[in-house]
Amino acid sequence: MSNLTHYLCPLCKSSFIKLAEEASLSCPYCESKAESYTPSDSSGMPEFIIPFKVTKEDAARRFKEISKKVPFLPGEFEKADLISSLKGFYIPFWLFDGRCNAKLTYQAQKIHRFRNKRGAPYAFYQSFSVDREGSVDYEDIPVDASLQADNAYTEALEPYDSSEIVPFREEYLKDYFAEKANVSEKEAQKIAEERLHNTLERDFSESLTEYENVSKDKAEFGMSDRNSDCNLLPVWLMNISYKEKLYRYAVNGQTGKVVGEIPISVKKRNLYFIKAFLISAIPTALLTLGILSLFSVFGKNFRNPEIFVSFLLITIPYISALIATNIKLRAPTKPARNKFAENYVDKKAYKFIKKKKHYMYTELNLVAYRKTLSMWRERYFGYNNERRY
Repeated sequence: MSNLTHYLCPLCKSSFIKLAEEASLSCPYCESKAESYTPSDSSGMPEFIIPFKVTKEDAARRFKEISKKVPFLPGEFEKADLISSLKGFYIPFWLFDGRCNAKLTYQAQKIHRFRNKRGAPYAFYQSFSVDREGSVDYEDIPVDASLQADNAYTEALEPYDSSEIVPFREEYLKDYFAEKANVSEKEAQKIAEERLHNTLERDFSESLTEYENVSKDKAEFGMSDRNSDCNLLPVWLMNISYKEKLYRYAVNGQTGKVVGEIPISVKKRNLYFIKAFLISAIPTALLTLGILSLFSVFGKNFRNPEIFVSFLLITIPYISALIATNIKLRAPTKPARNKFAENYVDKKAYKFIKKKKHYMYTELNLVAYRKTLSMWRERYFGYNNERRY
């Protein structure tokens, strides 16, 4: 008989499983109270799992290492009890394997630039339709199978080492939560293939180094040898509340990679700005006195020296403090969606079947250059002599 217990969060509607007997637990997503409602066996659970490799202490240490580098870190983050806030969570992922056959057509140009005897520039355009066709194998492209998990976070935690996948056993959930997959294989496959197609389009276009003004005309993709399975992958989740906003963080339970947005303290930033302003005001004052003394030595006086002095004493320190504050403002931000799958495709394994270019037409752009030069001369020099270049 299984000892797994199923819990449901009434706030975010997430459901998760743990090897526990508690009647209620804190939801790892929103910190609300989740109630147990029905014991669940291992049916419906993924068949494979990557066990946790990074301990809770290691995850807390890695987060502290990153947060210490953040300027103007709020005091709430410095005093946060990371150990009690971290929750180990197995998130379900679909992993996709297969082969992709791609055929892409690009519109591109070769531009030859010249100057005539009088120095007038002109260009010689050659337009081509360029074909790229090839095939590549992909392996273990992950797509999270959880509706509650933020795709931007789960994609930012990549890559995972799929060589450490082992068969699922209930013992792995002794100290960790787990969630059943609630995203279908078909929906996840669309995301995986979209990332793969974006990667191939980018890599194929990068092979067109001899052309300019490259634009994609059409793309055709064919998938074969598809294979997929659902796996539980380890993630440490943590929530920290700051100014009535909940900041969420995730740590890869296999590699220790940390993702999440870290806010800054406005009070600390303003104090730093004032400090930088006062420090830069001292050399500015000395510089102003030096300039005034030089003018007095050479017998030249200002009509309104107080305006000059006020301008320097305010403007220069303000700009200096503003630059210093902005340079220091470098903090981790909320991750964005990853549109590519470069970690799961070997560029060296690209097998180009055909590389073609079709010559389309040639254009001599001398007239357009002459018109542009004529307008430029009239606007800035007030004359338009066609014999001058």
